Amino acid sequence: GHIYAAKVMNLNETNRIWVTKCLKHEMFISKLLQHPNIVRTYDYFKTNTYAVIIMEYYSNGSIRLEMDRQNHPYDTGEAGRLFTGLITGLQYMHSKNIAHRDLRLENILYNHRNGKILIINFGLARFVINDTTCINDHRGSSAYISPDVLKRRPYAPKPSDCWALGVIFYSMLLGKFPFYAETFNELFKKINIGHYDLPTINLFTSETMKIMRSLIEIDSDKRININELYDRLKQILDTRLRENLFKEMQT
Repeated sequence: GHIYAAKVMNLNETNRIWVTKCLKHEMFISKLLQHPNIVRTYDYFKTNTYAVIIMEYYSNGSIRLEMDRQNHPYDTGEAGRLFTGLITGLQYMHSKNIAHRDLRLENILYNHRNGKILIINFGLARFVINDTTCINDHRGSSAYISPDVLKRRPYAPKPSDCWALGVIFYSMLLGKFPFYAETFNELFKKINIGHYDLPTINLFTSETMKIMRSLIEIDSDKRININELYDRLKQILDTRLRENLFKEMQT
């Protein structure tokens, strides 16, 4: 028979209404999203003590767990391949005017068998009318949160998703976060300034560095959007394919 994954949340008298509302929202959002790089959800139910979402199962777990197991960052080729799948899934979400708002290594599953990645966890996802629609909900995961959210003013959530992509890409390649501090206050100061370390040695291509900088950009108006990012990656991949074909023709 089939093996499924279950997202289970405890219910009690204080959180019952809130948890039920959140999981129904997540179920509704995820049911709308039918894409190879987005986890499939099948059912939702609750008992007196639990609320449960039944979804697609992957035995390898998240990219975060995968990185912990291998105990070193991804090489640029593998990181680029996985990152492309992530971008494709997020582009699809944004095309449906849905912002994820909680993109992080723990919310990306990896399947060794087919090399596919899946975006999961739509508890904070929001519908937006367009790319500039602003919201007032300032939640998110601290290491991935954008300066836009930290300003505590209405902000457009799609550009914040792209900031989180930059943090994910940096982490996959370097095995650490671009912004780190002992306290949340210090961490948020660093994020607001937008200063982070990049390798001084020639570790990555100029293309990789440009993508990283265009995503981890404190000005949301200057930050690359998901369609521009997809087009840039496609150009890079097409150029490399032509170069490889040319080399093969010369041998």
